[in-house]
Amino acid sequence: MANPTLKLCVLALALACVGNAAAQSRFIWTDENGRKVYSDNPPPPSVPKTRILKGIDQLGKAPPPAVVTASTTDSKGVAKDGKEGKAKGPMTLAEREAESKKSAKDAAERAKERDAKAEAEKSQAERCGQLKAYLASLEAGGRINKANANGEREFLDDAARAAETTRTKDAIAKECK
Repeated sequence: MANPTLKLCVLALALACVGNAAAQSRFIWTDENGRKVYSDNPPPPSVPKTRILKGIDQLGKAPPPAVVTASTTDSKGVAKDGKEGKAKGPMTLAEREAESKKSAKDAAERAKERDAKAEAEKSQAERCGQLKAYLASLEAGGRINKANANGEREFLDDAARAAETTRTKDAIAKECK
């Protein structure tokens, strides 16, 4: 005698398959009150074709599924990518994979550009802050020293301080926007 648990599993599987097949509606339409009707029988003849959402056509074939095209065409039959001709059929697995890789690569490039731009803006803001702090110290009137070509420390006199202040203000006007 076979295992009773195995018999029970086979019976449950068979009932699940039969129940699933019965639950699938082949026809969907809206009635006079605007409610959706799901049925495995066709709608009555009084229902206009405009209200039939899903059904089998007169030849007994199911309506064709919606097609996702690789490129779309405008009203003149010219594809948006500039190539003339009819719209392509569904994309193959290789085309979808290539499209996915291309979009991932594009996204990575955009992220890299965004990061580089953010880094440049951060660097520019830091440089601007340094220039403004240097200008504030120049205008404060304290002693400012610089290293000369020999590495010796030299203090700025009034003429050098004025020239350095003008140069720093010009740099701030140019770099800090």
